[in-house]
Amino acid sequence: MVCFIVARRTTGVAHPPYAVVALTGYEIVTVFSADYNLTQKRWYDKWMPSSTLKSGGQCDPHVFNVGDSFTTNYTLFQWTIETIVRLNAGKSAIAYTGATLEDCDITALYFNGDIRTWTLDITAVANCSVANKFQVTARTAFSMTSLPGKHAPLLGVAGGAKTAQYTSGDPRGIALDVMINLAATEIADRMTQSYNLNPMNTKPIALSVGAVFPIRCPSSVGASAPCATSKPEFSIGDAAIIYPSNTVRIFDANYPVSDTNPQVVTDDTRAPLGNLIQTVHAALRVDLGNSNPNNIFLNPQYATPLVLENEFPRSSGMNSSTSMLYLATMMPTGLPIGLDKHLSDFFPVRIQGPASVAVVYLCRYQRRKSLPQAIIAVIVATLSMFSGGWAAFMLIATYLVKSKYKQANVCLEHGALDIPAYLTAYNPVSFGQEVRYRTTLEPISYDSTPYEPHLYSNPNYNPNYIV
Repeated sequence: MVCFIVARRTTGVAHPPYAVVALTGYEIVTVFSADYNLTQKRWYDKWMPSSTLKSGGQCDPHVFNVGDSFTTNYTLFQWTIETIVRLNAGKSAIAYTGATLEDCDITALYFNGDIRTWTLDITAVANCSVANKFQVTARTAFSMTSLPGKHAPLLGVAGGAKTAQYTSGDPRGIALDVMINLAATEIADRMTQSYNLNPMNTKPIALSVGAVFPIRCPSSVGASAPCATSKPEFSIGDAAIIYPSNTVRIFDANYPVSDTNPQVVTDDTRAPLGNLIQTVHAALRVDLGNSNPNNIFLNPQYATPLVLENEFPRSSGMNSSTSMLYLATMMPTGLPIGLDKHLSDFFPVRIQGPASVAVVYLCRYQRRKSLPQAIIAVIVATLSMFSGGWAAFMLIATYLVKSKYKQANVCLEHGALDIPAYLTAYNPVSFGQEVRYRTTLEPISYDSTPYEPHLYSNPNYNPNYIV
């Protein structure tokens, strides 16, 4: 059987050859990028819709769960996510897409120091409120110690374990390490002197303190905000001291001072402890990219008199003394930190704006195929395109013609295609299981013989055209 369609001639739409090359001459490969907004520039971008060229579409977000660790791009401290305030990746995770940490700030600091080992353990808590992007609470922990068997330097700092010679590392990390060590040494010195100058078991050998910063002052508030130009306020909510006899005395700020709730932070430790808290607080803000003017690492000449205590008072048989930390920030050239280095070589610290989380994103990148592969791919795609277009054209044309001429799509046996011009349309007539055709111009009748119809009043009748 042969099938044909009666239809009008239509014109097709030509596809630009560059579209075929762009779609088939390249392949998608996976690359790693530290920039979530990775954008690839291609020669055919000028013909593409602008909506397909948006930044960030080529990379997948980095997903964090509770307990995951991260560093900022300043790489000074290692942070661990404690809580996720707002979930945006399933029921237990948060997706990070490169938002800056301009709404992050330190909310609490915890210290545990022991003069028997000259070790100070520090834990800090930061709160990030980057709306709908990175709302988490994170903590970091590190130690300052003279014990050679405890490896606890700041990230990015490589120094000798016993000689304290800074051989390499990030200058920012070296400055922070020197200053925090100096602040820790001052409070340890005060506690040691107080212990040695007073009868045994009357002065503590260990101190544990929790400090809270009630006013958040992230860099997003601006450098001229009152909290950015004044001394960072903190309060000591809980504190404890341990005596050589292993007696522990605890203070809780929620209750009034009494014999059972004694004030354990006295004149022996109050001033050096305040300097230590402010120094660690400022160092952590450097890692978050907080450039507020009241940071002693960024603006020592302005912030030091505002933030640090210059004098330690007379107490427990100790004479008043000047803070070496205060002098070092005001005159960094006078503090040697190595055989040929001074603090002024690394101080003051410079930062380049708000920090971001240092992660690597999984991105999709278009790479050109080799020439033989590209040629084959383009040829196959071109043929497939025209084959698909022809099939679509036939389908649409069939639908349009049949919707206008319900009898346009017919099938005839071989030899039945030489139909004279006067047969302008065809009406099928059934004779048993076969179909015969007649012109619409003439009537047809048939007798009891099913395969020999008789035509009347048709001078042009030719039985050869009746199959």
